[in-house]
Amino acid sequence: MIIDENRAELVTYSYPDYDVFIQYFRREKPTNLHGGIAHWHNDVEFLVTLAGTAEHSINGKVITLHRGETIFVNSRQMHYARPIGGERSEILCIRLNPNMLSMSPFFDNTYVLPVTQNHNMPYFILREDNGWQQDVIRCLTEIHRHSKSPSSHLKIHGLLCLIWSQLFENMPESSQQNFADVNDLTAIEAMIDFIEQYYSEKISLAQIAESGHVCESKCCRLFGKYVHKTPNTYLIHYRLGKAAELLTQTEQSVTEIALSCGFGGASYFSETFRKHFGVTPKEYRAGIRT
Repeated sequence: MIIDENRAELVTYSYPDYDVFIQYFRREKPTNLHGGIAHWHNDVEFLVTLAGTAEHSINGKVITLHRGETIFVNSRQMHYARPIGGERSEILCIRLNPNMLSMSPFFDNTYVLPVTQNHNMPYFILREDNGWQQDVIRCLTEIHRHSKSPSSHLKIHGLLCLIWSQLFENMPESSQQNFADVNDLTAIEAMIDFIEQYYSEKISLAQIAESGHVCESKCCRLFGKYVHKTPNTYLIHYRLGKAAELLTQTEQSVTEIALSCGFGGASYFSETFRKHFGVTPKEYRAGIRT
């Protein structure tokens, strides 16, 4: 993960010089960790539930979506998503930098910023039984279908403009955001970014709290409210996620991975990994999943 000067995640995209990410995710059954790691970014995101059931947390509020339901996550919202239940899950994720739609200052001020800065719309749920919402969901699936076509950029951009026009016309009226909420979100974003930047080092609760300019007790309260985990649990889960990536993407030894992800040693890492994933690091590397 790369962090910019504002400590926000620099996300990757599906195309060079075109800030759209399109990915179809299919899981035969949910795992303990994949998904469920709270994060934020400047992009907006659409998550279409094609099969199964998914749990979404937006700024601490948990929403369960089923097949045929879609969620729009606005810019700079603390969120995560994870499949739940024992059935197969399929999710289409489309994420874009809203600046793509700012063809001029007029478009930015008239159509883009009123949506991304609408404090009454941190997220929006779209359902297939609603006329305009059904059109948006259809456009999202069309984006995925056209993602490999020779004129993909043109087709995708046209569909994104149609989607945005529907959001703009149907969004709730905005209001002034509570100052305390702004401060809390700023603090939790900074603390999570601190963890994601320094997870490989030995870090304390005091350091995490200091990065968000809050006391330790408020640090714990904010993690409980927005992330539904303690700061230490979030840190361990993030380290485990990075370790899982290294196990499948590199040939580093288990000991090397343990140390590079902030664990004190291979034995503690292996025990923690097995408790969380249900398999040992070596079994996970071999493709065994619980």
